Amino acid sequence: MTIAFHTVFVLNENIKWMEEFLIYYINLGIDKFYLYHNEGTSGDGLLSKEVNKYGFSIRSESTEEDFKQLNLLLEKYKKYISYTLWQPRNEKNEIVYGQKEAIVDCLSKYGHLHEWMCFLDLDEFIFSKRNVNFVDFLNSLDPSISAVKLVQKKFLDRFLSKEQHISQEFNCIEGFKIGTEWAPKNIIRCRDFAGLYNVHNIYVKNKTATVNEDLFRFNHYNINDKQLAWMQTFYDRREPFSINAVDDGMKRYQYLFADFSND
Repeated sequence: MTIAFHTVFVLNENIKWMEEFLIYYINLGIDKFYLYHNEGTSGDGLLSKEVNKYGFSIRSESTEEDFKQLNLLLEKYKKYISYTLWQPRNEKNEIVYGQKEAIVDCLSKYGHLHEWMCFLDLDEFIFSKRNVNFVDFLNSLDPSISAVKLVQKKFLDRFLSKEQHISQEFNCIEGFKIGTEWAPKNIIRCRDFAGLYNVHNIYVKNKTATVNEDLFRFNHYNINDKQLAWMQTFYDRREPFSINAVDDGMKRYQYLFADFSND
């Protein structure tokens, strides 16, 4: 059984953390990464090519240094990576994000090579509070289960963190569980893919299992003032959400990053 990972990314927003992401998921058990590089777009909800969707400044275009770093990673991890320059266009001939189309493209070309494929972003790290082996878990699932749905736990935004490695950022929201009502992510059995509405709603032929968050969840490193305000409105809360807790479960993986720097 092989497990793949698909994502669409904007280089200048993500290159700083890309090697950490690769190292972490290789350790988790991912056999192949299908990296769809969406160069030339303002991305998924970005306010512009200079500001991401949370209001943080990013470079207007990927630099020569960005591409140099990318090429080094593509060479260093070539055993694991299939790289696609992904530049679909709209009716105005503008490059768009095209995440749905990228998922369909990836599954149609490569889905037959893998049993499972994960669909998450570069700021999302699958984590087991119980320290369950990810490969063993997927292997143990009944064949009638076509997909696994993961819920998220919110951690401080990558652009606000002072940690060298984002997986070692432990400041988070505690005491509130986010369920499937807000942006769950999916791992699907490739042969059972039946269509999708978006990355959060992928349709499969048989059952979808929503996993208990203590077994598996994904840590999402994107909490900032804009997200906190949005959450308060979405959940109709009188008391505002705040990053007032610490969850150091990922500390067990700090040894993975001893030999490289994100600087």
